[in-house]
Amino acid sequence: MDKKEQAPEVSKADQELLAKYLGMFQTAWKEARPFFDRANEDVALFEQEPDLNSPTLSDISLGQAKLFVDQIMPSIFFSLFGDDTPFELLPGDKSVTYERGRKVRDWVLFNMNTVMNIMTEGYLTIKDAVKLGCGYGIIEPKLITPPAVNQTIVYAGDEEVKAREMAVGETVMIPSYTYLPFGQVIPMPDGKSPEEVSCVFVLRFYPEDVFRKMLDKQLNPDSPYEGNADEIVKYARANSMNGYVRTPRQIAEQINSRGRALPDIMNTQSVKGAPISVPVLQCYSNNEHVFFACDRVKIYHKKSKFQTLRCPVVKATFDPDGNKWYTPGIINPRKRMIMGTEMFYNGIMDMLTMVLHPHQVINRDAVVNTGETPDLQPYGKTVITGAYKTGDVVSFVPPPALPPFLLQLGDRLEEFNTSSVGQPKALHGQGTAGLVRGGSGAMESLMQSTAGREKMIANHFQNGWYLSVVEQSLILCQMLAGDKELMPEIKYDPTTGKNDYGWTEITQDDIRQVFKVKISFTEKMANQLAEITRKAMIYDRALKNPYVNQKEAFAWLVGNTKQYHQLTEGVNPKENVALMQAMGGAGATGGGEGAGAEAPGANPLTGGAGTAMGGLEI
Repeated sequence: MDKKEQAPEVSKADQELLAKYLGMFQTAWKEARPFFDRANEDVALFEQEPDLNSPTLSDISLGQAKLFVDQIMPSIFFSLFGDDTPFELLPGDKSVTYERGRKVRDWVLFNMNTVMNIMTEGYLTIKDAVKLGCGYGIIEPKLITPPAVNQTIVYAGDEEVKAREMAVGETVMIPSYTYLPFGQVIPMPDGKSPEEVSCVFVLRFYPEDVFRKMLDKQLNPDSPYEGNADEIVKYARANSMNGYVRTPRQIAEQINSRGRALPDIMNTQSVKGAPISVPVLQCYSNNEHVFFACDRVKIYHKKSKFQTLRCPVVKATFDPDGNKWYTPGIINPRKRMIMGTEMFYNGIMDMLTMVLHPHQVINRDAVVNTGETPDLQPYGKTVITGAYKTGDVVSFVPPPALPPFLLQLGDRLEEFNTSSVGQPKALHGQGTAGLVRGGSGAMESLMQSTAGREKMIANHFQNGWYLSVVEQSLILCQMLAGDKELMPEIKYDPTTGKNDYGWTEITQDDIRQVFKVKISFTEKMANQLAEITRKAMIYDRALKNPYVNQKEAFAWLVGNTKQYHQLTEGVNPKENVALMQAMGGAGATGGGEGAGAEAPGANPLTGGAGTAMGGLEI
């Protein structure tokens, strides 16, 4: 090996640390390998790879596995990201006021949705959880170089000329959420979540330019990473995947991409200077985090610090089951049913093919050209000798009988299959409030197989993955917070009657407090259309009730504090009442001084005649 290709020097202490974690990794990999093989089978079924061992001749794929995943994703995604206020922060110190806690909550939510791009990357995590049973992401700091604007001023004689130019700003560290493919996370087998297990291993591949920025102290003096980037990149280029965990990475890549491992593709390029991929083994154990580049060189080590109190890896589980880490997704328990249904329909197609192209029995003595094979296609021609009689030249082997009731078996298989995932064909594209039957059990059908399972699954994601994401985002935002943070928001200006951008200032003292996260998804468990009708009915009745505060009733109807303030800020109620009366013709009949201040009539019920609440006039 050339001198430049020698492995970087490693101290004795680092060698002992590496040996400790590699020993743990061997145990984790041995226990995880069967589930990786299972995931490979699930991915093959999801992607509809042809089964070479199938007993049928037809290769028709029904795509049921992908259908199950795609149909349940919208309801889960809407449940998690369809609410403007999905959580609250409860302070651990009684000196923290409600306004300070609300500002921090809004700031964390702003970072999650805008800076960390949680919806885009989180979608991939949720999809893996549905498809394979477990989906992963990691909340970590990321280096970015944002754009900046420079203004130059020049003088042409006595005239001042200003010019604004777009430029490259200073490198900053921001919080980020990164999707981790299923095959890149390997836990120790002693718990069901990243917070419980003794160590979580993550196999990462960093592009060369990103890796160099991570270790560049001149670019970012606050970077927590260390090491000689040139030596590590040279070693990675020379040895490609020849690390201690080569085989696990290859199998992990097979699950993720169904192809070769990334360094095998990148690091074997013959073009000099072409970018490579640097493999990094990340070890997140209890109260200690260590990263090894090329499975050898330590580039990050933190122990007994604030950021090591929790593992930054977040896990989404499709259907929790006891203390198991690996639980099946929507595909695995139905694998044989899916294959059986597809085999049945392919068998039917084989029978129809035999009717369309039956097996021929040729009388070679009756054919003039012995090499000719009659196929009885339209416009075909077969030359024979002697008189033609049916069966003298060619006859057919009759196909097996196809009883009519056999075709009904396909419907039964499909019924079993779809009902097992709560997606009966009769309800595809339905589920609206208009389908709810009347009577005392009007809401019962909403909580049956389809809606009930979807809401329960969404609840798993809310109390598991989403709660972990909020807690980890809060911790990282507290670590990276500056002396003063600004959060943009749209505000109504009552003086101009227009919307404008406002800036909410949040200090480091506000942010660095102890908070407890409280998930507030309760209303999502109800049917949305039916809930809107119910709230509208109560609001209409409340307007007639003298004991109800109309302002608070409207705030309850809107359900979102920010939207409520946006709708009501800078409004003169008396002017609005006068305007509504004038539009409705009430001003002409009201008469007398102060008539414009009378309360408007209640709005009619929006639920229709069949939605009266037991006929009570409250």
